[in-house]
Amino acid sequence: PVAAFDGHMRCLFASLLLFVGTVPGSALAQESGTVSNTLQVIAIQGTNWWIAPSGATEWVMASTQMPQVVRPGDRIRTGRHTRLFLRTPNLGVIQIPPLSTIEVPQPPGTTKSLWIRIMDGMIYFFPRGSATDVEVQTRGAWAAIRGTEFVARTRDDGGMIVQVVDGTV
Repeated sequence: PVAAFDGHMRCLFASLLLFVGTVPGSALAQESGTVSNTLQVIAIQGTNWWIAPSGATEWVMASTQMPQVVRPGDRIRTGRHTRLFLRTPNLGVIQIPPLSTIEVPQPPGTTKSLWIRIMDGMIYFFPRGSATDVEVQTRGAWAAIRGTEFVARTRDDGGMIVQVVDGTV
């Protein structure tokens, strides 16, 4: 999965990281020390992505106007030639590659972790700013990743494959 990020995508991602530092993040951060599960779509490559807002059963074509807020309970799906970049409350970046579906679940109680449910496909997480604990779920697996760059993808049997660059799972 990491090999899928060719030189062009790494250059785009590096440019995006420079952009992330220029966008205000106070609306996403919580002062209490807990992490909000609210994310922002800050960049898109392609035009085909859909969102099912919390509680909705129907998918709707999402706008390409940036930034957009993704709230707990929302589901996101990318099309064949589309990838999204989400900014986390701690200024990390989650890349959602083509043909992936995620949900941003409501975290249980007060937590210092960001929660992501991968329903299909994969995510790539790059921490920026303060260290972030990320809880990743699939149909049949759960992993807690602490402050590191990683790729997580679903398996057909509901399991998960996590590739960690540096950190703890």
